[in-house]
Amino acid sequence: MKAIHNILTVSKYESKTLFRSWFFRIFSILALLFVFLFNLGTQTSIGWPNGDMVALPSMIPFINLYIINIAQAVIAVFLASDFLKRDKKLDTTEVIYMRSMTNADYVIGKTIGNVWVFFVLNFVALGMVAVFNLASPYTQFSLAPYFYYFFLISLPTLIFILGFSFFLMSVIKNQAVTFVILLGYIAATLFYLQNIYHYLFDYMAFHLPMTFSDFVGFGFLKDILIHRGIYFFLGLGFIGLTIMLLQRLPQSPIIRKTTLVFSIVFLSLGFGLGFKYISNINANDNHRTLMLELNNKYAATPKVNVKKCDLVIEHKGEGITGEADMILTNLTTEPLREIILTLNPDLEVTAVSGAKFDREQQIIKLTPDSPLPSGGELNVKISYRGAIDETFCYLDMTRERLELWLDRGNGIADKKHAFITPDYLLLTPETRWYPTAGISYSTDGLKWQTTQFSDFHLKVKTTNGLKAISQGKITDEGNGSFDFTPENKLPQMSLVIGRYTTRSIDVDSIKYNLTFLEGHNTFDPFFKILRDSLPPVIRDLRKTWETKVRFAYPYKRFNLIEIPVQFCSFTHVWSGAGEQVQPETVYLPEGGFKLASANFAEQKKQAERSGNHDNQTISPRETEENYLKRFVNEALLSSKTAPSRGGGGGIHFGGPSPTTEEKNPYFIFPNYYTFISYVKSDKYPIVNRAIESYLSKAATETGNSFMRNFTGLSDNEKGNIALQDASFAEILDNQDDQDIIDNVILTKSGFLFALMKGAVGPDKFDDFIRKFIDGKKFQSYPIDTLNVQLMSLFNLDLNQYLPDWYSSKSLPGYIVSKINAVKLKKDDQIKTMVSFVITNTEKDAGAVSVSFRMGGGQRGGGGGFRMRGGGGADDNIEKTVLINGKVSKKITYLFNREPRSITVNTFASHNIPSSISQQFGKIEIDEKLQGEESDVEIPYTEGVEPNEIISDNEDPGFLVSKPRSNSLIKKIFMPADETAVAGKGLKKSVMSILKNKKQLKYKGIVFWNPPVEWTLTTNEQFYGKQIRSAYYLKGGSGDRKATWNVPVKVAGYYKLSAYIPKIRGGWNRDEKTDEEYNFTVFHDDGQDHQIVNMKDNDSGWMEIGSYHFSPDTVKIELSNLSKARNIFADAIKLVKEK
Repeated sequence: MKAIHNILTVSKYESKTLFRSWFFRIFSILALLFVFLFNLGTQTSIGWPNGDMVALPSMIPFINLYIINIAQAVIAVFLASDFLKRDKKLDTTEVIYMRSMTNADYVIGKTIGNVWVFFVLNFVALGMVAVFNLASPYTQFSLAPYFYYFFLISLPTLIFILGFSFFLMSVIKNQAVTFVILLGYIAATLFYLQNIYHYLFDYMAFHLPMTFSDFVGFGFLKDILIHRGIYFFLGLGFIGLTIMLLQRLPQSPIIRKTTLVFSIVFLSLGFGLGFKYISNINANDNHRTLMLELNNKYAATPKVNVKKCDLVIEHKGEGITGEADMILTNLTTEPLREIILTLNPDLEVTAVSGAKFDREQQIIKLTPDSPLPSGGELNVKISYRGAIDETFCYLDMTRERLELWLDRGNGIADKKHAFITPDYLLLTPETRWYPTAGISYSTDGLKWQTTQFSDFHLKVKTTNGLKAISQGKITDEGNGSFDFTPENKLPQMSLVIGRYTTRSIDVDSIKYNLTFLEGHNTFDPFFKILRDSLPPVIRDLRKTWETKVRFAYPYKRFNLIEIPVQFCSFTHVWSGAGEQVQPETVYLPEGGFKLASANFAEQKKQAERSGNHDNQTISPRETEENYLKRFVNEALLSSKTAPSRGGGGGIHFGGPSPTTEEKNPYFIFPNYYTFISYVKSDKYPIVNRAIESYLSKAATETGNSFMRNFTGLSDNEKGNIALQDASFAEILDNQDDQDIIDNVILTKSGFLFALMKGAVGPDKFDDFIRKFIDGKKFQSYPIDTLNVQLMSLFNLDLNQYLPDWYSSKSLPGYIVSKINAVKLKKDDQIKTMVSFVITNTEKDAGAVSVSFRMGGGQRGGGGGFRMRGGGGADDNIEKTVLINGKVSKKITYLFNREPRSITVNTFASHNIPSSISQQFGKIEIDEKLQGEESDVEIPYTEGVEPNEIISDNEDPGFLVSKPRSNSLIKKIFMPADETAVAGKGLKKSVMSILKNKKQLKYKGIVFWNPPVEWTLTTNEQFYGKQIRSAYYLKGGSGDRKATWNVPVKVAGYYKLSAYIPKIRGGWNRDEKTDEEYNFTVFHDDGQDHQIVNMKDNDSGWMEIGSYHFSPDTVKIELSNLSKARNIFADAIKLVKEK
């Protein structure tokens, strides 16, 4: 009792002392003020609704506790490291210090006092957040997460940082040094250590995935408890060590020994849990390696075809029992002595009838009584039970990619690929929850991969009150029993079970189902009028989309199903579909998490603001219709995710830029091709993926280059860089980087189809390929079937194109010049003639697509950009030009309408940017001009006249420099040669550059905050033969220079010009500033300083002056001495005067 009294006394006075501390008061008030303002701006009508908090009620305490946790970590570090120093100075603790009590009583009392003070801070902050939450018109209230996150985030953080601070102060005995070390540790965990070893060092749980779902709670609760237990017990251990190190008479030897024992126990528990945490990760990696080796072992085994599969699944507790009655067909030319099937390794096979079997991890090896002959069938029935091993999923992905967090802000969601709980189940094909033919992945190329279409039937038994949803016509048999009968052959099945509510509507013989968790109806308040008149809106959205995709929806139903926020999938090299999209189904994230278009509260506020600003009156029905259309267009009909305006999850550390576009996992295109048709080819196993990529891009192409300017390179251009040193086949075989392969597939598929469209005609080819696919629905077929049709109709042989397309390492490269538009009279009509010269500088034949945006739309020049979806592709005219190697052509087109712009897409080539566009301003008329459409070869030219010398920033003689820094830190961390960068080609370490996105050679243009150092970027308005690039920076004091060293062979007078692009962000086109370029020319008579002002000039060659140069290397410098926002160093031209 005396010990308890002593502890309570010390804690009482410690807490009083801390509450009186001005440091604590000031920082606590600032922290509470920040929390108040944050919630004022995200949960009230004053600010903007936070998308994460609107989607998930649990995100409200989650995000706010991050803010509080950072603040209290800094405060705790200062106060804890101060306590020994303070004890020696303050009379209030001197009395306690001299009392007869054990060191344990004293330190434990001090710790409890500190913890109590921060508990009060947490309770006040969370109470304030709860009041905002309850009063918010946007968010729902959920009480349990407030307690979960407090005990999982705040408590372990406090115990650890207090104990660690006490311990360091006891050892170092210098408050300043201790404070710096601890703040450095906090900064390291926030900015550097982050997700290393699956967030092991993240003691504040700032990056640790621990999102709470209303469906399933925490995704990996066991891992979360281990992680937080590490720091909780380490903190207790450090407190024990502090007791041992305290410079005060211990008073009780027994207590001292007991403290030592407990310290050892707590530290052992902490380090033991840490070892367990790491060993779990390593065990998963080892398991994945073994499964991959097993797949490789059977990769070359001929694959059986699954003709029919009847499934019976019973969901019970945290597992399932299943039965698969399958008819297997041998479609190969040889008898099959053994048949390889794949089933998730945690699903135990209990019985097999129809063949003998062996089980090894995920592999089921069937041995028929006699070899299965070619064309023969085998009926087998496989019974199994168990759970799902998620480490089996995505064997083609590295651990780093699997742990990738894509713009999750602080609301990082666990990455789960399946769920089986007593009240919820979600199984997708990636988990192999039913037996499938062959293996799931092999590192030995892609020949193992194929897609099969089977007749499926599914019966499901689950707990009464739960609802099951899968593909096909559903029959609810009552008592938790459901029957699913698909009308067509399918490549795969998925299954979801939960406490769901479904809304349905029939439009044009298609049943549209919206299924969501009971109590998750947060959208009705935003659709009070439209719900009674949905069919016309749905019909219009579908017709508009299908006009673009040029396919009709092939199923009788379309399901939108809400699933837990933790569900995550990745696309494979061989398919553009992720697991969120299944036949006739799209799985949407809980509450629309991370879907900007699902934040209807934000849309409503934006509509109200726009209406007030523009004095426009939009009817409530039109407003609701706009909500729905934006959601469908952005969430379902866009191949890329739209950057969110402000719906992110609070503070953002690391991860992609908010302007980054990512692949949209909810894009419904797979329901129009991927799950409908499959082209088989052993020789070219990626050809189906190429067709899918082409059709998908054609359906979503808008010609929008806005985002490209922020990233520096488009997806096509990243693919082009990868292809500089490797063939398509080699890149696919290496499979080193999924993003690189996706980019290569994109650019190579465009190139292949451009070749074929050039031979046939764009419209004819597009009509053919879509009609052909329509006639091959729900089946796979060899590429020869497609080739026979092309030969029959167009005399086009794929074998002329595919070998080089797949295996060649060389690429074409183009120079596009002399683009001109003029009006003329022809046949008593005013027509517009557009001509240009194109040169293929390489030996390989090539093909480019030339598109014209006709009439209407936006006009612009000088670097304007169209925002997402602007301009529309429906008013485009597309042409294709075939051009042999080392050939120049002059191309001329005549149009009845006036084109606004021309875009030349070079696909797989040496060109960067891969698309070259030019806006047409006012087009003049020449009534005397005669013109005809033509495609003629002309004498070879690369666009440079004989008397011209052009030095580009990509040439070896160009370099940029910056002043040397005397900073010790910069000398340690910056390479010595970064003070000068020479303009070099692309072919050095291309693959290694692309593997690390932070090291991309070309950066995006940041208009509003340009860099202070020379930065290499690309843009179609720069000069360049094939690579249109330039260095840029912001205006400064003249201490940074760009230098062109131009070789001159003939002495004489030369007119010197500089190519100066004038590029601004589309939102700031009318900016009027002095845009001075300061050049220094070194010539035979000395040196000359010239200023070129671009204020009233457009992009192009700007004359600097005439100078006499001797045969030597001419030096021209451009400095950053200017008030201009952006300065570009691009190219220099010398024209010899006669």
